[in-house]
Amino acid sequence: MAHYTLALTPLAARAKPGARASLDWQLDAIDRHRGLHVHLSHAHQALDEARASLTGLNPAPESNVPLHHRPPQRRAPPRARLAADPTTRTAMAITDHHDVFIGSTDDGWTFVIVNRPIRNAARMLTGAGFTAREHQGRTLYLLPPQTGEDAHERAGVAAYGLMAHTLDLVDLAWTTRHPSANGAEPEATIRFRDGTVTATALTDRAGDVLAQNGFTPTKASQEYTLPAGMSESDAVNAVIRAETHLYSYGVGVRVDLGIPTLQGIPPAPSRPPSAPALPSPDQAQRRRR
Repeated sequence: MAHYTLALTPLAARAKPGARASLDWQLDAIDRHRGLHVHLSHAHQALDEARASLTGLNPAPESNVPLHHRPPQRRAPPRARLAADPTTRTAMAITDHHDVFIGSTDDGWTFVIVNRPIRNAARMLTGAGFTAREHQGRTLYLLPPQTGEDAHERAGVAAYGLMAHTLDLVDLAWTTRHPSANGAEPEATIRFRDGTVTATALTDRAGDVLAQNGFTPTKASQEYTLPAGMSESDAVNAVIRAETHLYSYGVGVRVDLGIPTLQGIPPAPSRPPSAPALPSPDQAQRRRR
């Protein structure tokens, strides 16, 4: 309940009447969204842990009830089934787990990927200055390398429009952050590399925040990692929570997605071929006749 209460502040800020058309309000919207996202994410995590705890305290007894009297088993969500069955798994990437993903390449490009149909998304993004480009089965919306302030403003305007249609928007682009006034290195750097997520903390406060969000220290000094075996979706959400938490304390952080250039952006996830439909009994009977 506490997490949902904390989520009320960014929700109230978004609902507050006033100068919604102003550029400052639109740019602040993305930060409000980060706060809302992290509180709701923590709330969902707490609920999952509570369910697991209750299940452990009250295990379902082995029953001799006939099969046709037993309640139906709960089916796993589609994404979980795909992860558990390698024969039907689609090629998901870190960019594919949210409705809208904003990221950046190592050489400074900012990109937006829209993973589900959103009305007027293309118009909103191109209107904010992004250029559409087809890339391996998906449409990318791109900003070339430029000053951080310009990318921040353009991404903020686009995010403001997109959030009218979905709150499932993630911004892990280092290019959309205001550069530090003195050019100092970020206190925390989080990296996606070869299926693992590692982090470097230059200060104790950065390390403390990383530890609070699931990162564990390694043998190397100032180095942290997420636990092995964590699903890709959970790892992305852990990074989102950690980044938001670090920013809430004024800790500079950079997220490296492990994408060196635009050509390294993952292709659209493949879809397993659909099985041919079986004829209905009536159709089969007509064929026999």
